[in-house]
Amino acid sequence: MRILLDIAISLFLTFIGIVIALWYENLGSPKLEITPGKTTDDVKDNGWRTRFLHLNVTNKPKKRIPLVTRQTASSCHGTISFLTLDKKQAGKAMPIRWDGNPEPIIPEIIDNKIVYLPDPRLIRLSRYIEIPPDETESLAVAIRIHGDANTYGWTSESYFHNWRHPEYELLPGEYIVRVCITSGDNIFRKDFQFTNPETFDAFDLKH
Repeated sequence: MRILLDIAISLFLTFIGIVIALWYENLGSPKLEITPGKTTDDVKDNGWRTRFLHLNVTNKPKKRIPLVTRQTASSCHGTISFLTLDKKQAGKAMPIRWDGNPEPIIPEIIDNKIVYLPDPRLIRLSRYIEIPPDETESLAVAIRIHGDANTYGWTSESYFHNWRHPEYELLPGEYIVRVCITSGDNIFRKDFQFTNPETFDAFDLKH
C-alpha cells in the first residue's frame, strides 16, 4: 500500500511540474495583435495609381516578468479570406505576403532595357517572417488600380498576373477580410470590414 501511495504522489508531483513548466513557458509566448494599417496611395513606376490596404501585426507578449524570456513569433505565415457581409466566402483563401520580405521578382536585361520578371523561388520566402517582441510587420490585403472598378487580393502570385490575380478579384461592394496567422502551435484570427466603392479615393478599411 505504501508503494502505491509513493507512486501516486510521484505521478501527481510530475503532473504539477509539467503544468508549471507549460504555464511558465506560456508567460513569454508570442501574442500577435492584428490591427488596421495605413492605406497607401501611390503612383508606380509604370504610371499606375494604386491604393493598397494594409494590416499591421505586432508581437505583444505579456509584460516583462523577471526570469521569463519573451519569445519571437517564428515562421509567421497564414491566409487571407474575403467574405460577403453575410459571411459567405468570396473565392478561395490566399496566402499572406509580408511587406517586409523581398518582392518575388528579379531584374533582367532584355533588348538593352532592365525589366523585372517574377521569380517563383522567392514566393515561399515572401510568405514567412519572424516578429521579435514589440516589433511590427505589415502585410497588404488588397489592391485597387485607378481606372478599374474591381479590386484584387494581394499575394505573391499577383506579380504573375499583372497585379490583378483573377482568383482574388472582387466586384464593387462591401466585404469582410479575415486574416489567419500561424506561429508555432498558435493561431491568431481577426476580421476587418472594407468597401470597394465606385469612388477610387474611398477604397479603404473601415476603422
